[in-house]
Amino acid sequence: ATVLELRTWGRRDLASFAWFEAPDPAALARADALLRDLGAIDALGAPTAIGRRVATIPAPPRIARLLIAAADLGIPEDGALVAAILAERDAAFRAAERRAGPSVGACDVCARRERFLEADRGRDAGLDRGGVRAVARARDQYLRLIGGASNARGRRDEADVEEALRKALLLAFPDRVARRRAKGSDDALMVGGRGLKIAPESVVRDAEFFLAIDADLGRRGTHARALVRIASAIEPAWLSAIG
Repeated sequence: ATVLELRTWGRRDLASFAWFEAPDPAALARADALLRDLGAIDALGAPTAIGRRVATIPAPPRIARLLIAAADLGIPEDGALVAAILAERDAAFRAAERRAGPSVGACDVCARRERFLEADRGRDAGLDRGGVRAVARARDQYLRLIGGASNARGRRDEADVEEALRKALLLAFPDRVARRRAKGSDDALMVGGRGLKIAPESVVRDAEFFLAIDADLGRRGTHARALVRIASAIEPAWLSAIG
């Protein structure tokens, strides 16, 4: 977020900026790379139209890009809810998922959204009330950040909404695209060559292409595989949207 703000101020050479405590040049390079992946800056470091919109939202750039994408797809409320689920009370969802047992689907975040909506309607979804309230507060806050717009999906069914959410997630996590090594395998390879393994609790069991949204990417080593706890299936045709 700081790098994007400096870019919107017209700063091109961040190394010469008068930092109070200069960041690691490698960290700056990673920040620029992510902003380019998000479509927030161009190859020269200048902010794009999307980048200027991202910069107006006081949230991490990924979350801001998710909110913008969901709003553009006509589902701002669902986008705000998914952003909140990614940011709040992960442990509460994991506990509910362990109790419910394994299932198969296209998107772990979308499955959590369904569980939250059940709990929000007063039904037993395995979530504690504190977790539901925390997610609801975060959802409302994110919705205010994008102007409090309501969903414009009309009579769109849940399948359409989930597809739109998965497309929005792709725009927020374009650097996390992965491909399963073989049909039925838990092993995958992420863009850049990092080996991955899908966690047993993930519902994304069949998709060839998916996003490694929550993965233990801090591990290093030639043979180390990052464990993907939250994934979202994507269609190959969607990849053209991120270049």
